[in-house]
Amino acid sequence: LIAAPDAPVLIDWVRQQPLLHYDPKLDYVMTHAGIYPGWSLTVAQSCAREAEAVLRAENYVDFLAQMYGNQPDVWSYGLAGIERLRFIINAFTRMRLCNSAGKLGLVVTGGLEQAPKGYQAWFEISDRRALHNKIIFGHWAALRGKVDAANLYALDTGCVWGNVLTAMRLEDQQMFQVQKG
Repeated sequence: LIAAPDAPVLIDWVRQQPLLHYDPKLDYVMTHAGIYPGWSLTVAQSCAREAEAVLRAENYVDFLAQMYGNQPDVWSYGLAGIERLRFIINAFTRMRLCNSAGKLGLVVTGGLEQAPKGYQAWFEISDRRALHNKIIFGHWAALRGKVDAANLYALDTGCVWGNVLTAMRLEDQQMFQVQKG
């Protein structure tokens, strides 16, 4: 992407994309990695807008230089500045595991069997605030699209790793899969 002749256009397009999309008519939420268990849909929408504004700003390169990192790994409404934005970006784009105290486990990239003691999938947190929202997410190819939880639809089935590409028809949650190439 960075070496593409139209890289500036592509990068600008990516920067304009939402971190969370909610369709109230269809009542579905879509985000890359999921919704942090401590956030309601309303809080998640607000956090997404906050980070999107920074990504879309003229000085976004300054933010990108500080964006990556595993800290902070617990949400607090008192977070500010780069720490707050980094947590928001990590929750929407990198989250897989979480413990009951809300601490993100950002190091594990494999399946649930690799979860450290005390950690579980973000969507298995019993008091998750967006429990009743229908959430479509990807990011976790090791799940192979299998989630045993109501209102959750994992679409990452590892196409980039040679597995199938998965799509879902929203009206009836019918899944469709196509073999890679």
